[in-house]
Amino acid sequence: MDKAREKTDKILLHTEKDIGRVYATSSALSSSKKKLSDYMKSVQKVTESLYRAYTNESDISVREEKKKRYMNEIKAYTTDSKEYKALIREYVEAITQANQQACDVANESMLEIYAINYNQVAVDCRKAGIKVDGEE
Repeated sequence: MDKAREKTDKILLHTEKDIGRVYATSSALSSSKKKLSDYMKSVQKVTESLYRAYTNESDISVREEKKKRYMNEIKAYTTDSKEYKALIREYVEAITQANQQACDVANESMLEIYAINYNQVAVDCRKAGIKVDGEE
């Protein structure tokens, strides 16, 4: 393995850890994720009896009706709910912000990696007798 590969691997390992830290330490992401999780737990508590009624029903036609009621209730608390939509919007914005920070970390590393590998290729080309960057 050449020195460029060794340096690149070290940078990538460090970059991977930094990106992980971005997501782990994002207070906005953590907060919005908890709010969404808490909301969904409350939905589960509210709809639990309808779910049990539908899954424990032996009569197929009654079961289908109970399933429909259960699904309508879930829909009311999720896709039809302003509160749910606001929580999703907040979560998506937090993810987007964390993704941008992670991209910034990766982009910084890529500049260094590109330079290291470009220089290594130039060295290898010169060793093989190939002129680089307009050399005469």
